[in-house]
Amino acid sequence: MGETVWLLVVTGIAFLLICLPIYFWVIHWIDSKYDTFKGLLYPLGCMLVFFIPTLAINLRYGSINLFSPESMLFHIFFFVTGAVFGLCHWMIKQERFPKVLAYTLIAFGILAGVAWLSLEKFHSYDTPEKAFAAAEGDVIDIPGYSDFFGRELRYFFVKEGGLGVAYAERAPFGWKTEGISWSDLEPPANLARFHEYGRYGENLIYGFVKLDTLADYAVAMEGTDSHIIHPLLPEDISEAYQLQDVYIWYVSKEEPLKEGKVELVDKQTGDVIDTLEF
Repeated sequence: MGETVWLLVVTGIAFLLICLPIYFWVIHWIDSKYDTFKGLLYPLGCMLVFFIPTLAINLRYGSINLFSPESMLFHIFFFVTGAVFGLCHWMIKQERFPKVLAYTLIAFGILAGVAWLSLEKFHSYDTPEKAFAAAEGDVIDIPGYSDFFGRELRYFFVKEGGLGVAYAERAPFGWKTEGISWSDLEPPANLARFHEYGRYGENLIYGFVKLDTLADYAVAMEGTDSHIIHPLLPEDISEAYQLQDVYIWYVSKEEPLKEGKVELVDKQTGDVIDTLEF
Protein backbone atom coordinates (compact mmCIF):
# COMPACT_ATOMS: atom_id res chain seq x y z
CA MET A 1 0.00 0.00 0.00
CA GLY A 2 2.91 2.37 0.77
CA GLU A 3 4.26 2.10 -2.78
CA THR A 4 0.78 2.70 -4.23
CA VAL A 5 0.43 5.88 -2.17
CA TRP A 6 3.89 6.92 -3.36
CA LEU A 7 2.78 6.38 -6.97
CA LEU A 8 -0.34 8.51 -6.48
CA VAL A 9 1.62 11.31 -4.82
CA VAL A 10 4.37 11.39 -7.46
CA THR A 11 2.01 11.43 -10.44
CA GLY A 12 -0.25 13.98 -8.76
CA ILE A 13 2.63 16.36 -7.99
CA ALA A 14 4.06 15.94 -11.48
CA PHE A 15 0.69 16.75 -13.01
CA LEU A 16 0.01 19.83 -10.88
CA LEU A 17 3.49 21.38 -10.81
CA ILE A 18 4.84 20.36 -14.23
CA CYS A 19 2.07 19.33 -16.60
CA LEU A 20 -0.49 22.07 -15.90
CA PRO A 21 1.91 25.02 -16.44
CA ILE A 22 3.24 23.40 -19.61
CA TYR A 23 -0.26 22.64 -20.89
CA PHE A 24 -1.38 26.26 -20.34
CA TRP A 25 1.76 27.56 -22.04
CA VAL A 26 1.19 25.24 -25.03
CA ILE A 27 -2.43 26.39 -25.33
CA HIS A 28 -1.37 30.07 -25.06
CA TRP A 29 1.23 29.55 -27.79
CA ILE A 30 -1.31 27.83 -30.07
CA ASP A 31 -3.77 30.72 -29.50
CA SER A 32 -1.09 33.20 -30.53
CA LYS A 33 -0.22 31.33 -33.73
CA TYR A 34 -3.41 29.74 -35.00
CA ASP A 35 -7.04 30.71 -35.36
CA THR A 36 -8.48 27.39 -36.55
CA PHE A 37 -8.23 23.66 -35.84
CA LYS A 38 -7.75 24.30 -32.13
CA GLY A 39 -9.88 21.28 -31.28
CA LEU A 40 -7.09 19.22 -32.82
CA LEU A 41 -4.07 21.38 -31.93
CA TYR A 42 -4.81 21.67 -28.19
CA PRO A 43 -4.77 17.92 -27.43
CA LEU A 44 -1.96 17.28 -29.92
CA GLY A 45 0.24 19.97 -28.39
CA CYS A 46 -0.40 18.77 -24.83
CA MET A 47 0.26 15.17 -25.82
CA LEU A 48 3.66 15.94 -27.38
CA VAL A 49 5.19 17.14 -24.08
CA PHE A 50 4.54 13.78 -22.37
CA PHE A 51 8.26 13.08 -21.85
CA ILE A 52 8.94 16.22 -19.76
CA PRO A 53 7.14 15.16 -16.52
CA THR A 54 8.58 11.65 -16.90
CA LEU A 55 12.09 13.10 -17.17
CA ALA A 56 11.46 15.23 -14.07
CA ILE A 57 10.36 12.15 -12.09
CA ASN A 58 13.40 10.20 -13.29
CA LEU A 59 15.82 13.00 -12.38
CA ARG A 60 14.28 13.20 -8.92
CA TYR A 61 15.28 9.56 -8.38
CA GLY A 62 18.67 9.70 -10.10
CA SER A 63 17.91 8.39 -13.59
CA ILE A 64 17.70 9.84 -17.10
CA ASN A 65 16.55 6.64 -18.83
CA LEU A 66 13.37 7.53 -20.72
CA PHE A 67 13.04 4.03 -22.16
CA SER A 68 12.87 1.95 -18.97
CA PRO A 69 9.65 0.00 -18.31
CA GLU A 70 8.68 2.45 -15.57
CA SER A 71 9.31 5.45 -17.85
CA MET A 72 7.20 3.94 -20.62
CA LEU A 73 4.28 3.57 -18.21
CA PHE A 74 4.57 7.21 -17.14
CA HIS A 75 4.85 8.21 -20.82
CA ILE A 76 1.50 6.56 -21.53
CA PHE A 77 -0.13 8.22 -18.52
CA PHE A 78 1.03 11.73 -19.40
CA PHE A 79 0.31 11.16 -23.09
CA VAL A 80 -3.32 10.33 -22.27
CA THR A 81 -3.78 13.12 -19.71
CA GLY A 82 -2.37 15.61 -22.24
CA ALA A 83 -4.93 14.52 -24.82
CA VAL A 84 -7.80 14.71 -22.31
CA PHE A 85 -6.73 18.08 -20.96
CA GLY A 86 -6.24 19.63 -24.39
CA LEU A 87 -9.57 18.38 -25.70
CA CYS A 88 -11.47 19.44 -22.60
CA HIS A 89 -9.86 22.90 -22.59
CA TRP A 90 -11.10 23.37 -26.13
CA MET A 91 -14.56 22.23 -25.03
CA ILE A 92 -14.55 24.82 -22.21
CA LYS A 93 -13.99 27.57 -24.77
CA GLN A 94 -16.94 26.41 -26.84
CA GLU A 95 -20.27 27.78 -25.68
CA ARG A 96 -22.13 24.66 -26.77
CA PHE A 97 -20.29 22.44 -24.26
CA PRO A 98 -21.08 22.85 -20.53
CA LYS A 99 -17.96 23.60 -18.50
CA VAL A 100 -19.03 21.05 -15.91
CA LEU A 101 -18.82 18.33 -18.55
CA ALA A 102 -15.32 19.35 -19.59
CA TYR A 103 -14.03 19.49 -16.01
CA THR A 104 -15.65 16.14 -15.33
CA LEU A 105 -13.85 14.59 -18.31
CA ILE A 106 -10.52 16.02 -17.14
CA ALA A 107 -11.01 14.61 -13.66
CA PHE A 108 -12.16 11.26 -15.04
CA GLY A 109 -9.17 10.99 -17.37
CA ILE A 110 -6.70 11.79 -14.59
CA LEU A 111 -8.33 9.43 -12.09
CA ALA A 112 -8.53 6.63 -14.67
CA GLY A 113 -4.84 7.03 -15.48
CA VAL A 114 -3.83 7.01 -11.82
CA ALA A 115 -6.05 3.99 -11.17
CA TRP A 116 -4.40 2.14 -14.06
CA LEU A 117 -0.92 2.94 -12.75
CA SER A 118 -1.95 1.81 -9.27
CA LEU A 119 -3.37 -1.50 -10.53
CA GLU A 120 -0.23 -2.14 -12.56
CA LYS A 121 1.84 -1.61 -9.44
CA PHE A 122 -0.47 -3.69 -7.25
CA HIS A 123 -0.27 -6.73 -9.54
CA SER A 124 3.52 -6.60 -9.92
CA TYR A 125 6.06 -8.31 -7.68
CA ASP A 126 9.74 -7.79 -6.89
CA THR A 127 10.82 -11.20 -8.19
CA PRO A 128 9.41 -13.71 -10.70
CA GLU A 129 9.19 -16.27 -7.89
CA LYS A 130 6.81 -14.03 -5.93
CA ALA A 131 4.68 -13.39 -9.02
CA PHE A 132 4.48 -17.10 -9.73
CA ALA A 133 3.62 -17.95 -6.12
CA ALA A 134 0.86 -15.33 -6.07
CA ALA A 135 -0.72 -16.79 -9.19
CA GLU A 136 -0.41 -20.52 -8.54
CA GLY A 137 -0.09 -20.85 -4.78
CA ASP A 138 1.55 -23.74 -2.95
CA VAL A 139 3.49 -25.62 -5.64
CA ILE A 140 7.11 -26.59 -6.23
CA ASP A 141 8.58 -24.35 -8.93
CA ILE A 142 11.52 -25.30 -11.17
CA PRO A 143 13.30 -22.45 -13.04
CA GLY A 144 13.70 -23.61 -16.61
CA TYR A 145 14.50 -20.82 -19.03
CA SER A 146 15.05 -17.09 -19.54
CA ASP A 147 15.13 -15.22 -22.80
CA PHE A 148 18.10 -13.22 -24.07
CA PHE A 149 16.96 -9.92 -22.64
CA GLY A 150 15.82 -11.36 -19.32
CA ARG A 151 12.26 -10.04 -19.71
CA GLU A 152 10.57 -13.44 -19.54
CA LEU A 153 11.14 -16.52 -17.41
CA ARG A 154 9.64 -19.96 -17.89
CA TYR A 155 8.88 -22.03 -14.81
CA PHE A 156 7.90 -25.65 -14.63
CA PHE A 157 6.11 -26.66 -11.47
CA VAL A 158 4.99 -29.92 -9.93
CA LYS A 159 2.24 -30.77 -7.56
CA GLU A 160 0.41 -33.97 -6.78
CA GLY A 161 -0.97 -35.39 -9.98
CA GLY A 162 0.95 -33.61 -12.67
CA LEU A 163 3.30 -31.10 -14.23
CA GLY A 164 2.64 -27.53 -15.26
CA VAL A 165 4.39 -24.58 -16.84
CA ALA A 166 4.05 -20.86 -16.26
CA TYR A 167 5.64 -17.70 -17.63
CA ALA A 168 6.67 -14.70 -15.57
CA GLU A 169 7.15 -11.49 -17.56
CA ARG A 170 8.97 -8.33 -16.52
CA ALA A 171 6.39 -5.57 -16.09
CA PRO A 172 6.93 -1.82 -15.63
CA PHE A 173 6.87 -2.14 -11.83
CA GLY A 174 8.27 -5.64 -11.35
CA TRP A 175 7.18 -9.12 -12.48
CA LYS A 176 3.77 -10.50 -13.47
CA THR A 177 2.61 -14.00 -14.33
CA GLU A 178 1.70 -14.13 -17.99
CA GLY A 179 0.05 -17.54 -18.29
CA ILE A 180 -0.23 -20.96 -16.68
CA SER A 181 -0.81 -24.42 -18.16
CA TRP A 182 -1.42 -27.59 -16.17
CA SER A 183 -1.44 -31.24 -17.31
CA ASP A 184 -2.30 -34.41 -15.41
CA LEU A 185 0.85 -36.44 -15.99
CA GLU A 186 1.57 -39.58 -14.00
CA PRO A 187 5.20 -40.30 -13.03
CA PRO A 188 6.81 -42.58 -15.69
CA ALA A 189 7.46 -46.20 -14.73
CA ASN A 190 9.72 -47.30 -17.62
CA LEU A 191 13.31 -46.20 -18.08
CA ALA A 192 14.19 -44.05 -21.13
CA ARG A 193 10.68 -44.08 -22.54
CA PHE A 194 8.39 -41.19 -23.37
CA HIS A 195 5.24 -40.99 -21.34
CA GLU A 196 2.29 -38.63 -21.58
CA TYR A 197 2.83 -35.03 -22.58
CA GLY A 198 1.31 -31.64 -21.95
CA ARG A 199 1.02 -28.41 -23.91
CA TYR A 200 1.36 -24.71 -23.28
CA GLY A 201 -0.60 -23.06 -26.06
CA GLU A 202 0.60 -24.11 -29.50
CA ASN A 203 4.31 -23.45 -29.02
CA LEU A 204 5.49 -25.70 -26.18
CA ILE A 205 5.22 -29.45 -25.51
CA TYR A 206 6.60 -30.95 -22.31
CA GLY A 207 6.55 -34.10 -20.20
CA PHE A 208 8.34 -36.45 -17.81
CA VAL A 209 11.02 -38.98 -18.72
CA LYS A 210 12.81 -41.41 -16.41
CA LEU A 211 16.58 -41.70 -16.99
CA ASP A 212 19.50 -43.32 -15.22
CA THR A 213 21.68 -40.31 -16.04
CA LEU A 214 21.09 -37.04 -17.86
CA ALA A 215 24.51 -36.95 -19.54
CA ASP A 216 23.73 -39.80 -21.95
CA TYR A 217 20.41 -38.57 -23.38
CA ALA A 218 18.92 -35.75 -25.39
CA VAL A 219 15.58 -34.89 -26.90
CA ALA A 220 15.43 -33.77 -30.50
CA MET A 221 12.86 -32.39 -32.89
CA GLU A 222 13.83 -30.69 -36.12
CA GLY A 223 13.47 -26.92 -36.06
CA THR A 224 12.75 -26.64 -32.34
CA ASP A 225 14.49 -25.65 -29.13
CA SER A 226 14.71 -29.01 -27.30
CA HIS A 227 15.97 -29.68 -23.78
CA ILE A 228 15.97 -32.07 -20.85
CA ILE A 229 16.28 -30.43 -17.45
CA HIS A 230 16.82 -31.82 -13.98
CA PRO A 231 14.04 -30.77 -11.57
CA LEU A 232 16.50 -30.57 -8.64
CA LEU A 233 13.70 -31.31 -6.21
CA PRO A 234 14.32 -31.93 -2.52
CA GLU A 235 14.53 -35.63 -1.71
CA ASP A 236 11.36 -35.65 0.36
CA ILE A 237 9.41 -34.01 -2.50
CA SER A 238 10.81 -36.48 -5.04
CA GLU A 239 9.74 -39.40 -2.89
CA ALA A 240 6.31 -37.97 -2.14
CA TYR A 241 5.58 -37.35 -5.85
CA GLN A 242 7.41 -40.50 -7.05
CA LEU A 243 9.84 -38.44 -9.14
CA GLN A 244 13.15 -40.12 -8.30
CA ASP A 245 15.36 -40.19 -11.44
CA VAL A 246 12.63 -38.35 -13.34
CA TYR A 247 13.53 -35.45 -15.60
CA ILE A 248 11.52 -32.89 -17.54
CA TRP A 249 11.81 -32.60 -21.32
CA TYR A 250 10.37 -29.92 -23.53
CA VAL A 251 10.42 -28.70 -27.11
CA SER A 252 9.41 -25.19 -28.12
CA LYS A 253 9.06 -23.29 -31.36
CA GLU A 254 7.88 -19.84 -32.45
CA GLU A 255 5.54 -21.38 -35.02
CA PRO A 256 2.63 -23.58 -33.84
CA LEU A 257 3.53 -27.20 -33.05
CA LYS A 258 0.53 -28.79 -34.74
CA GLU A 259 2.07 -32.20 -35.46
CA GLY A 260 5.48 -33.80 -35.40
CA LYS A 261 7.81 -36.28 -33.80
CA VAL A 262 9.99 -35.91 -30.71
CA GLU A 263 12.93 -38.30 -30.37
CA LEU A 264 14.83 -39.47 -27.33
CA VAL A 265 18.42 -39.92 -28.50
CA ASP A 266 21.46 -41.69 -27.06
CA LYS A 267 24.20 -39.06 -27.16
CA GLN A 268 26.99 -41.62 -27.36
CA THR A 269 25.73 -43.63 -30.32
CA GLY A 270 23.19 -41.29 -31.91
CA ASP A 271 20.57 -44.06 -31.80
CA VAL A 272 16.90 -43.12 -31.36
CA ILE A 273 15.71 -44.86 -28.23
CA ASP A 274 12.08 -43.77 -28.24
CA THR A 275 9.75 -41.62 -30.29
CA LEU A 276 6.72 -39.56 -29.39
CA GLU A 277 4.35 -38.51 -32.16
CA PHE A 278 1.72 -35.84 -31.68
